[in-house]
Amino acid sequence: MHIPVISNDGLSAMHSLAASQPELFIDARQPELRSQLEQTVHNDPDLNEPYQGQIQLLLALDELNNITFQGPSSDAHMAPILIKSLGLLSPNQYTDQLFWASINCFGLHQYTAKRWTTSNLQSTNPTRFIDRHWLDYGTNTPSRLYNSAARLWWLYERAERAAHYSAHSREEILDAMAGHVNLYHQAFSRPYITSNARLIAAIYDAFLDGGKYLETTANATQMLKALNLRGATVSFDFLTYAQLRQAVEEAKPRDGR
Repeated sequence: MHIPVISNDGLSAMHSLAASQPELFIDARQPELRSQLEQTVHNDPDLNEPYQGQIQLLLALDELNNITFQGPSSDAHMAPILIKSLGLLSPNQYTDQLFWASINCFGLHQYTAKRWTTSNLQSTNPTRFIDRHWLDYGTNTPSRLYNSAARLWWLYERAERAAHYSAHSREEILDAMAGHVNLYHQAFSRPYITSNARLIAAIYDAFLDGGKYLETTANATQMLKALNLRGATVSFDFLTYAQLRQAVEEAKPRDGR
């Protein structure tokens, strides 16, 4: 299966369509979206080609799109399916906004629409909503948390990295990350913590070994702030896993169980 990769001009046209015809994205009307994309680029003298090549998938994304309509399914279930379809990605791909926008619009169009229109779309600016979940991606942390395809990829990647050091399996960590977004978002909004897979393993081992206090945003925030402060004086990169686990225990809220 091949997916067209939009160009920079194509992305500009997509942003225009998100403003003028958000229903094309929200209703997963992919053929019409492609037609309108090509027409928008053709009619604008400042824009050139809408596409710049193709992505060849190892497996079609039909399974993931179809599961979306069979009923509720967790991101932990969806992430491995995406990985099987994309295969190993190069840094040029997993950091590329055009790559992820193309996957969301032309490969995961049904999943993306179903996954995010269950959110409070009615109280959200539709254009900003589409930009956030379909089109935006960059070095900032929010784009990795809310871009539909990139979110799934990073969930799997982070669980995979942490599992190399954890007492728990990748599947257990993935379930914990996907099922408890308070902790996940709080942890990965802090780049210093995110960059250390052993520290992430220690955090999720503490959580999976009974640290249910970390399910609340307040407790997760308090503990991770304390870890950040500790990291300002002691480099986590030079601590053993046992020392990192001890640091996590020392950083937990006073009423943590």
